[in-house]
Amino acid sequence: MLYNGVDFKALYTDANGNGFFDLEDVTLSPYTDVEGPLDNLLAPIGAGTGTFTMALRFNAGATNDIQGDILTTTVTFTLNQDSSQ
Repeated sequence: MLYNGVDFKALYTDANGNGFFDLEDVTLSPYTDVEGPLDNLLAPIGAGTGTFTMALRFNAGATNDIQGDILTTTVTFTLNQDSSQ
């Protein structure tokens, strides 16, 4: 995942210790920490509308038990002028 030329994949942390990076990881420290890797990102290049794209895939070790399961994800973005707000 690149953002303004920064490769965030290199910053991924298996926060829940299950052996792979998953959605639960971004709900845990360090991702939820003030000054964590998702805090104080660089300003977008240019003005206007930006696009957020997220790709998900099942773990290769998943069993057929997950067939028919549904995942609902809510992403909340908070934009501030600077980190003091």
